[in-house]
Order: sequence, then C-alpha cells, then structure tokens
Amino acid sequence: MGTVSATSSHILIIDDDMQFTHLINEILVRQQYTLTVAHDFATLKRLFSQENGNGQRPFDLVLLDLLIAGLDGQVILQWLRAQPEMADTPIIILSALDDINKRIEVIELGADDYLKKPFPVDELLARIAIYQKLGRLRAEKRQAEHQVRTQEQQLRAVNAIGSMITQYLDLDAVLHETVQSVVHYFGCATCAIYICTPDDETLTLAAHSADKRVGVSRPFPLILQPHTTITHTISLPQEAAIPIIRDNVMLGVIHIRYATPIPPGVVQMIEILSVQLAIAITNIYLFQDIQESNYQLKTVAAENMRLLTMEKDHRQQAEQLYNMAQAMGSSLAMEQVLVEAMNAIQTMIQVELGSIVLVDEHTGKLIFMHSLTPEPDLAQTMLEPGQGIVGQVIRQAEPLLVNDVHAHPQFFPVIDRLTGKQTRSILCVPLVAHDHVIGAIELLNKRQGNFDEVDLKLVSSAATSIAIAIENTRLYQKQADLIAQLQQSQAQIVQSEKLAATGRLAASLAHEINNPLQAIHSCLQLATYFDLGPEKQAEYLGMAGEEVERLVDIVSRILDFARPSAGEFELANVNTIISQVVQLTHKHVIHHHVTVEQFLGTDVPPIPLIPDQIGQVFMAIMLNAFDAMADSDGIVRITTRTRGPYVEAIFTDTGSGITPGNLPHIFEPFFSTKPESAGLGLTISFGIVERHGGQILVESIPGSGSAFTVRLPRTQVE
Repeated sequence: MGTVSATSSHILIIDDDMQFTHLINEILVRQQYTLTVAHDFATLKRLFSQENGNGQRPFDLVLLDLLIAGLDGQVILQWLRAQPEMADTPIIILSALDDINKRIEVIELGADDYLKKPFPVDELLARIAIYQKLGRLRAEKRQAEHQVRTQEQQLRAVNAIGSMITQYLDLDAVLHETVQSVVHYFGCATCAIYICTPDDETLTLAAHSADKRVGVSRPFPLILQPHTTITHTISLPQEAAIPIIRDNVMLGVIHIRYATPIPPGVVQMIEILSVQLAIAITNIYLFQDIQESNYQLKTVAAENMRLLTMEKDHRQQAEQLYNMAQAMGSSLAMEQVLVEAMNAIQTMIQVELGSIVLVDEHTGKLIFMHSLTPEPDLAQTMLEPGQGIVGQVIRQAEPLLVNDVHAHPQFFPVIDRLTGKQTRSILCVPLVAHDHVIGAIELLNKRQGNFDEVDLKLVSSAATSIAIAIENTRLYQKQADLIAQLQQSQAQIVQSEKLAATGRLAASLAHEINNPLQAIHSCLQLATYFDLGPEKQAEYLGMAGEEVERLVDIVSRILDFARPSAGEFELANVNTIISQVVQLTHKHVIHHHVTVEQFLGTDVPPIPLIPDQIGQVFMAIMLNAFDAMADSDGIVRITTRTRGPYVEAIFTDTGSGITPGNLPHIFEPFFSTKPESAGLGLTISFGIVERHGGQILVESIPGSGSAFTVRLPRTQVE
C-alpha cells in the first residue's frame, strides 16, 4: 500500500457501520489524517454546532455512506451542501450500491466522487490525495497571483514617486510630494520626513502627510530621537524608520506608520525610494550651492568665468546623471541597462577601458558583465572574491582611486594580458543596493590627466542609479519567474478542468464503450462455442473486428480530448472541432434526451488556433447547456459563420437561462450556481478565447435559454 502525505487534513466519516468506520479510521490515521466519525444524523449536527464557531470550514473532506439506518444518505448529502462552510468541501460517496443512475443522482446532488464497497484501500487514498492536490493548486495560484500583483503595484509606485521627485529642484516641494505619494501608493496611516540639520546633525520635521505646512513641530516617534544618527532601517510591527543616506552621510529619515502591521515588501520598497530621494536631495543641495555660487560670482568678476564653468559642468553632470537614470529606468533588460550605464560614464569621463563587474549571486565570484570595448577573453574571466583592486573595492564597499597601479599591492596584471592594454591608473567604485554590494564600476586610464576627486564623486553618484537599475532588472526577472510559475499553475488547472469535463461524460462514455465490448463478446462466443460454418464464423469475426475498430475510435477521441495541451497554434477549422466535440458527447445527448442541431457554415475557413483548447471551450459551453436543460427535453443549436475579420461559433439552448443578477459574474473564478461545480469552466474558457485574441459574448433570457457566441480572429494575434 502506497504512503500518502495527508498534510494534517481533517476528514469526517459518516457511516453507521462501526466495524467499517473502525477499519477506515485505522487506515487513515496511519496516513497521518485527523478523523472524526458520525454514526447518525444527530451526532453530525452536534459536531457542526461544536466545531463551526469560528466560521471556518470544519472538515477538509467527507466520506459518506448512502445507506444509514433510518435515514437516506442523500438527505445528509443535501444537508451538508446546504451548510455555507461546506459548499466547496469534497464529498466522496462510499456505498455498496452499484447503480449508475444512483451515481449520477448523487453527483448531481453535490457529491464529488463515488466509490463502490468493497473498494481497494489504495484507490480510496489516491482519490483523497487528488482532492488535496487540487486544493493546494488553487491556494498556490491565489498566493502567486497576490504576490505578483503586490510586487507590480509596489514597483510601479516606487517608479512613479522616483520619476516625480526628479522633476523638482525645490526641497520643500520634493519632500511634501514624497510623503503624500507614499501615503497614496502604500496606504500607510502617516508618513513623515525628518531632515538633518548640517550644523548639529539634529533631526527636524520637514514634511508630514497630515499637515501640509512644512516645518511644523511634531513629537518625535518613539523609534527616533532628535540627535540620533541611524545607518540602517529600524522596523517595528506597525512603524518603520528608513534613513536617507548619500555617500555614508545621513541626510534624513523617512518615518511610516500603519494602523495595522506593515504589509510585506513595503519597507524594502521605501528603502529603494530613500536612495532615489537621497539623490534628489543631493542634487537640490548641489543646485542650491550653484545658486549661491552664482550670487557670489556677481561680486567677483575675476572668479565669474571659473565659477560659471563649474556651474555648467555641474549642470551637465547632473543632466547626464538624470539622462542616464531615465535611460536605464526605461528598460528592464540587464544587457541594455549595462550598455546605457557604461556609455553614459564614457560620455562623462573619457577612459581607455571600463567594465561593470558583478558578484555572482550563486558562486560569489566576480564576473565582467560588460565592457566599453568587446573583450571576449575578459568576458570569460572570473575573479575570486577579494582578488585584484576591484575585488578589494567590492569586499570593503569603499571606492578606490589609484593613479599608479604598479605600486598598489592588489594590482592584478593578468587582466592586462587578456586585454592587450597596459593599465596605468584605476578608478573603482562599488555598486551598492539595499546596503549590499552587488558589484563595482572599474575605469582604466583616463585619457586626459589623472583621475581626481571630481571624477570619484561623479562616478559614485552614477553608481547609485546604476545599482538601483541593476537591482530592478533582477527584481523584474524574479517577477517574470513568478509569472512563469503562475502560468504553469494555470495550465495545470486548465488540464484539471478538462479532466473534470471528461468525468462529467464518464457515464455516457462508459455505456458507449460497453456496447462494442458486448458485441465483440457475443460474436466471439458465437464463433467459438457454436458449430457454425466457415462463412458464419467469418461473418461474426468480421463483425467483432468492426466493433474493435469502433472501440479504438471511441478511446482515441477520449484520449485526444483529455491529454494535456501542446499549446501550439495551427490552422484548423472550427467546424471539424465542433463535430469532434459533438461525437464525444453523443451518448450523453441520447441519455439526457437532448437534441443537437448543427448549422455549420460552408464558407468557414481554417484559422490559426490551438485545436484542443478551443475544443475544451466548446465542450464547456455544451455541458453547461445540457445542465441548463436537465429538467426537460431541450435543443442545442450550433451555428458557425464568417463575420468580417472573425469566425463565430454560436451555441443556443432552450434551457432555464441566466438571471440578470448572475449574468455579469459567469466568467468570474469559482462563481457557479451549481453546488457540485468548481466554477472554473467558463473562467478558463474566457481566458483561452482571450489569449486567442477573441471574445465570448452571452445573451440570455431567464426561462427561454441562452446563446453563447465564441468569436475568433481569422489571423493570429501577436
């Protein structure tokens, strides 16, 4: 017997056979399930009154016997489905009855599965595991979707605020817009920015989200003190203080407070924002310094030209830094970010050779990710942590300016042999993101003169934006990986829904398979056990062969529909797909006294689509039509036609129709008016048609039926 991981699931057994429940209890407890047994209806009601006080689902799965002394098990089934907290709980019927009509009846009443007693224990455990897996997939999908949405919103918020603050050169305006935007985008109760006074390093309130007046005195939060210099984020459950640091100097503090615990990821996003704000504040201070210098220039004619040139250089550098940040911010491709970064640095400082070196996240080795000139040998070279001048800069997280490299003990001459150049001087600046060194910018041999402190400050300013851009590309890649996982989960749910549709046809398909099997069996008995002439024997064997071919055709249709989708577009005709779906539902239609009328247009051309996915859409619509006509004989009319740039397939039924209140919600996940339905059929169908560039249109009149129109483009949508 295989072992099944139960993940502490709570199972309810409803059966009046104490010996049977004892055996089942022994089996499932060994599989680490938690079990509760009810031998009668009264005990069941008491269990729900005791365990349902918190409004949550009390049991993860129910095993129900239909034959309970003094009460029809179907009554209990209906009672369970009437409990709001049990609406989606899987219910497996365990019964000694082997009546196909009874199976169909209990499935329609809300049961998820039906096992005939006696049954193999492995089969029971396998079916329990299937429903556990389906629940986990749904939970993982919801969690992945929530993470992706949250990260997208937070990243967009940071980008929006970062772009906004770069448009101002007024400190008060920048700080005020920042606190208001943080409250707007991140939903905190309050946000405040405290700025350091340069003279005594005292923190002063400069902007507060609840008061538009700048400089109004307010009490300091408990996690801050007016004369405290913080170098790292201080975080409590409902508030956090994030330092605004530039070149190891604290410029101020961003303080956020929530009425509830801080949502995940918010503090990290505010830390990214604090770096951008530090750049903006530094640029404002620089601009203010330039303005002050301009005022002084008016009084000293001799100094006027020099200071004017300095101002021009500063402005040009600030513009170059801004343009570089904008160019890198417009791309989330790592290679494009690196190219823009190195081109901008080359524009600001003319050098013979330059590279961006990054720390490999897995091995910790140093990799030359991009160089100003193509150097194949250099691109394939990796340095050990701490090796060379660049290794020292990355290890110590401190910039280094060396104008005589041969006198430096960390100089690594192997690089010269790889590049064919002779290194004279090096300017190397670390790339720091979230207080973590991710690499460095290494510049070799300034073309005019030696590297100086101006060059060092300029490259250091650029390094901050470059580090943020590189980190954003990595975050984007991680987000892309999450999306890929989400798409994989969606594909699994699509396949599960396809198998569920096959399951809804199981009874009819079994009957369709049994007919040729019975004919084969009868023909073989006649040919084998009766004294027949050669001609008669050949006749019966020929009939058996025809039935075998018919059986192979039936099984092939079932397998073609149920197998996982390859997901590849090809030219196909919707008329052919509809004919295949109608064949697959043939016996189901006969058993339920439904008439299917086909009016397939002769002018319908082949169009690019994924055949099995569109077949799944048609199957879901037809099964819903059958359900809508379950209480009376009905007609499903299928029409195809070409209309402008689209091919349309229209499914009209004479069923009960859809109420106006439910019509806007039929494509929403998990929405269903049938207790036994997971509510994913139309949701998945909508997604498939939308990915094809098409539409599903619905018209319905309660009591008169519904019309579903699947509109597919005649050309593939890129």
